[in-house]
Formats: sequence, structure tokens, C-alpha cells
Amino acid sequence: MISRRKTTLRARQRSGTTIVLVIAFLVLIASIGSVGMRRLAMGKHWNRIQIQRLQADVVLESGLERAIVRIQRDPLWKGDVWALDLNSASSGVPLPEANKTEYQVVTQRVAGPDPAKLNLQIRVVKVGTQETVLENYYQGEMP
Repeated sequence: MISRRKTTLRARQRSGTTIVLVIAFLVLIASIGSVGMRRLAMGKHWNRIQIQRLQADVVLESGLERAIVRIQRDPLWKGDVWALDLNSASSGVPLPEANKTEYQVVTQRVAGPDPAKLNLQIRVVKVGTQETVLENYYQGEMP
């Protein structure tokens, strides 16, 4: 009888050890999975920020070119607000919802140290939040 009890007790201890090891393994797998999911979410977030930054850079450059053309047509031009809707892709391929952003380009002539040169302040503003995404000053030769 004693040997049978010892065998049953040992089997239960092995069974308990196995359950503890399985639970520890599952916890390890779950924690690795959660770290991976967090990294994936962070990567998507940073990609979205990079896309919006690139869009803002392109919009700023377009605003500068547009202002120079306006000044060539009208030397007394002082500035304007130009609304851009980047939600429609010119290639015909719709943009993902997360990448859709509307911008306003606020361009105005400012006084500079050299009045013979063209001095512009250009701001890219996100529509809705009125947050200035990018701001630049341009000084160049008069067109």
C-alpha cells in the first residue's frame, strides 16, 4: 500500500510541475506576442507621422513656388491662404484613411533686412486643428 501511495503522489507532483511549466510557457509566449504587437502599432504610428511630414514638405515647397508666380504676375501681392485637399490622389489610387490630411498654406510677404530681396513667410497649417505643421522663411531675389 505504501508504495502505491508514493507512486500516486509522485505522479501528482509531476502533473503539477507539468501544469506550472505549461502556464509559464504560455505567459512567455503571450508577453512576446504583446511586445510584437506594440512594436507593430508604434511602427504604423511613425509611418503615418513620416507620411504627413513628407506631405507638409511638398505642400510648403508648392506654396513657395505659387507665391513666386503670384509675385511675378502682381508685384504688389502681399499674401494669401491656399487650401489644399490631399485626400484625392492624382494617380487615381485612393489614399488610406489614416493618410488623409487637409492643409492650408498661409503665405505672406514680410519685411526683411534687405528690402531689395523677396522675403516670404510660409506656414503649413492642418485644417481642423489649426496646428502649424511646418513654417519656413524664404529670402531670395525678386522675380
